[in-house]
Amino acid sequence: SQFVLISAYDSDQDVVYAYTYSADGATNWIQAIDPDTREFTKICEPSEAPRLISYNPIDGKIYGISKTGDFIRLNVQDGSMEVIGSTGFTPSKYKQTMTYSPIDKKFIWAALMEDLSACVIAVDPITGEGEKLGDLPLYTEYNILVTTDELQDDTKPSAPEILDVDFYQASFD
Repeated sequence: SQFVLISAYDSDQDVVYAYTYSADGATNWIQAIDPDTREFTKICEPSEAPRLISYNPIDGKIYGISKTGDFIRLNVQDGSMEVIGSTGFTPSKYKQTMTYSPIDKKFIWAALMEDLSACVIAVDPITGEGEKLGDLPLYTEYNILVTTDELQDDTKPSAPEILDVDFYQASFD
């Protein structure tokens, strides 16, 4: 089936990982999609699907939010989900979206909660802890969330720094 429920783009491998319905609609599949040819390749039949998934360019892994609000790491080869930690928020059953912010070094989740309130949540990729950043209008759903911010190299300063000034034989005349 090519009916995509949720997806995440792996920019390093140039592949989209997607949860789709099976051909008969009875189960879900994880499929790899070639963005150029749009060819779908079935990888596995997972036992359950998270509410949303996103790619982390720092470690090259796919992460998501489970139906109970846990932040998970997804193994796209077998569909297993490793719980990183609780976000402290429980999503509605509707599909949602999240993207990795290289500036914040966190995932940004456009969330629709169980009570259908909507908000923006920052999720720590190490602990899974969620922090509400702000509210969105009631019932607001986002299907796509991206950032154009580029990854930062933490070994280099983000702006030029003056480390030392030497006024050797300087004159104030």
